[in-house]
Amino acid sequence: MPRRYTLNPCGSGDLGAVITDLDLATILEYDLEYLKHDWLKYKVIVIKNQHDLTAEQFARLGEQWGGELEFHEQQLERGNNRVGHEEGLGIKSTGHPAIHSIHHNRESPAVENYWHMDTSYLEYPPFVTAIHMLEKPAHGGDTLFADTNAMYENMNSILKEKAQGKTARHGARLDKDTPPEKLVAHPLIMVHPETGLYHLNANPYFTLHVDGMEERQGFMLLRHMFDNNFPEFQYRHVWEQGDVLIWDNRSVWHYAVSDYWPKERKLQRWISFDTSRAQAFDMAPIMLDDSRDDIKRRNSKYRGQVQRLKHRTGFNGID
Repeated sequence: MPRRYTLNPCGSGDLGAVITDLDLATILEYDLEYLKHDWLKYKVIVIKNQHDLTAEQFARLGEQWGGELEFHEQQLERGNNRVGHEEGLGIKSTGHPAIHSIHHNRESPAVENYWHMDTSYLEYPPFVTAIHMLEKPAHGGDTLFADTNAMYENMNSILKEKAQGKTARHGARLDKDTPPEKLVAHPLIMVHPETGLYHLNANPYFTLHVDGMEERQGFMLLRHMFDNNFPEFQYRHVWEQGDVLIWDNRSVWHYAVSDYWPKERKLQRWISFDTSRAQAFDMAPIMLDDSRDDIKRRNSKYRGQVQRLKHRTGFNGID
């Protein structure tokens, strides 16, 4: 039996798809299974016209999605004494324990304008994040997503060789002058547990250094890897009120553009954790290169831009 909703890819390669003709308030198990399949394939899915979705219905979707939903109190307590940090981000309770409200205005400017994966400094970061847009500014407030699979597969072989088998340390940076109290190690290159794809498993905000490398050399390695985040590997979502976005936090970075102050922007969010596995991320077992047919097919979706980009990513200086 086919999908009972309409899906249109909207980003670069396999990043981003828009879904219409679906009511999340009354979604059935049949449609949910298709939705999860499309989420894994496109990494970011946009479900339109969810204007009447309540916090309770939104939370039920999170429960149906699986994993362990995080309650607001846990959100404030997790990590490095982050209570003040989360309040500074405008994250507050909605009255439903699993739904977080993120509200920015003149008194609470947005500060999430950096590339990151949600809470990658935790031993088990969330595997899925979902946002429901309640109130948006007339202009601005877009959210950008970057495909870390495309970033890895289009790194040159020297970068891949240097990154293979290494772990990197992630920490919660409350501000630029306060070092994290705790660092967590994750593989620098990971294999996705459900798709089998390889991903760059580090991000510019929470990844602080590479294990087993001198500090400057590790910084250079990370910097060159991060420089592979080209617009050709990104999807920019222009919000409409009632949009629900669900993304795979294991396979994309995101960046909330903070260009709308002092206007209002209000959304509700849930995040869910998968602690059923022995560890959050598995190390990618072997180095991949461009000779594999499946990688060639995926890279062909970038319409010839990948080779041009590769010539712009010179790399040297790491022993």
